Amino acid sequence: MSEPFRIGKLPGVVLRRVFFNMALFELINLSQCSNKTKSLINAWNIRHLELHVNLCYDYFVRVSEFVTSNRYLTKSQQFQCNTANPVTQYLDTELSVERVLTLIERINSVFKAEIKSLKITPNGLENQMRMIIDRILNIQKAIDSCEILGNDTSINTHHLILRSFKFREIIDRIHEYQEQFSMRGIPCEILSIEHSNWFQISQLLESRVCTKIQLKRSSFESGDFNEFLREWVVGALPNLLFLSIESNYKRDMDVVMEGLEVAPDTTEFQGRPHECFSGTEQHIINGQYIRRVDGTVATFHFRETPILALSNYFIFEFALLRVDN
Repeated sequence: MSEPFRIGKLPGVVLRRVFFNMALFELINLSQCSNKTKSLINAWNIRHLELHVNLCYDYFVRVSEFVTSNRYLTKSQQFQCNTANPVTQYLDTELSVERVLTLIERINSVFKAEIKSLKITPNGLENQMRMIIDRILNIQKAIDSCEILGNDTSINTHHLILRSFKFREIIDRIHEYQEQFSMRGIPCEILSIEHSNWFQISQLLESRVCTKIQLKRSSFESGDFNEFLREWVVGALPNLLFLSIESNYKRDMDVVMEGLEVAPDTTEFQGRPHECFSGTEQHIINGQYIRRVDGTVATFHFRETPILALSNYFIFEFALLRVDN
């Protein structure tokens, strides 16, 4: 009887090719055989994985796979990596939160994979939320993007999710009124609220961290825009780069501009770009210019919404002008 094949005796160059040709689940299963096989996969794997976790009405993990080096691959494998990078696949978890969490832990253990985004519907998960958060926190404390959906979510659960992690971007699609919502203690750079008719000007002015804020279907009136502009001039929202507010209330420019001093000569400001919500560079056309007490200049305007179904809405856009180097 022949001796079993010992994969650990293969040269590193060969191991790289073997591991590259194995499916993700095959590598995970192989890593469970012993600490030695797990160490080999960690040492010779050339995959970098990003995990997109879905804990909504169906539960799954989407994996984006990047190849960190094609130095040891054949020409055909290099072509595959160059034309299909990243490779995306959905991992079936049989509709179980426990399976999703176990899968994330295993992938992270083997590949040091990063959780890139979290999409969650708290409805039905309220009793498990503390456990879910603790297990994800054991993997990492900072997540690039979080999207929260659903109705009938308690404010405590809502805040528990938002304040447990450091998110770069939060997309809030909760429908109900969040009277106790507070921007304080929510460490995110980018905030988008889909149904913001409950969001008040006082909550906006609490922001100390956000650089970009988008409020859709808001209840802001002319007086609210005026209060925001006056407070910004004296130093509120110190990190704000871009603000977009969608409202269907009739705007009164006399009320919006009350107590504000606009720059009389806009020649030096015209043509200066600003960063919009998506991160691209744009110019606000026919905007008003105002100056903060520290000398920083911003521009703002009102425009019609391009969406026909929201034709009764307008959009207020505010942006910090970039300073020429």
